[in-house]
Amino acid sequence: MTQVPDNPDVYMSGPLSAVSNQEQRRLEQEVYNEVDDACLEIGLDCYCPHQTKTTPSNPISHGQIWDIDYEKVVSSDVLVAYIAHPALGVGAEIEMAREAHNDIILLVEYDDYEADMEAVSRLVTGNPGVRDLLSFQSGDFADIRSDLKRHLFKIFSDKSLEQAAFQDDWSDETAREMKQQLLDTEAGPAAGVDEYKPLTVDEWIEQAGNVDEDDDDGFGDGPGQATFG
Repeated sequence: MTQVPDNPDVYMSGPLSAVSNQEQRRLEQEVYNEVDDACLEIGLDCYCPHQTKTTPSNPISHGQIWDIDYEKVVSSDVLVAYIAHPALGVGAEIEMAREAHNDIILLVEYDDYEADMEAVSRLVTGNPGVRDLLSFQSGDFADIRSDLKRHLFKIFSDKSLEQAAFQDDWSDETAREMKQQLLDTEAGPAAGVDEYKPLTVDEWIEQAGNVDEDDDDGFGDGPGQATFG
């Protein structure tokens, strides 16, 4: 078992008992662990049930599994859900995340794109908590690795920005400028620059201070003046 974060940033939801043992092992290696690694690369903690005591090979009560998984889902900020295989547990965790107002990213693996996408539940893809749906050909998670990190960068940087605006009592103009900086910075991750980590509250406050100083000196003409790195 790996060390489990108390309050994970990301919860990895995927079928465990609804698939064969062989498929479970494949998903763990080719999808779940890859999501975990992608999160770690940008400084995020990911909770993966298959790495914990709720894995199907560990005999604990069903009630304990519900309690543990529910607590981890609602205490995280983002749920990444693999939905290529129908699984009641994954559907339940998606709804837990929606009720907790957490962002949801769906992963769909396909062999035949049109046929496999058609088989995906419309109820799940229509969930109002869903922020993104990423699809990849079977066995080629690397195709969406950068996309996943870019989406996580945006979500977590956005959350920190909102906290910074409240904590530092920003003006509406400052908040708009910082929002624009986030959009400009996304060009890095979008272009495949994977080392970008989500901005923290303190980093946002520092950047806002830099913009204010530039404006006071007559150098800041508006959005686009601050830089991140």
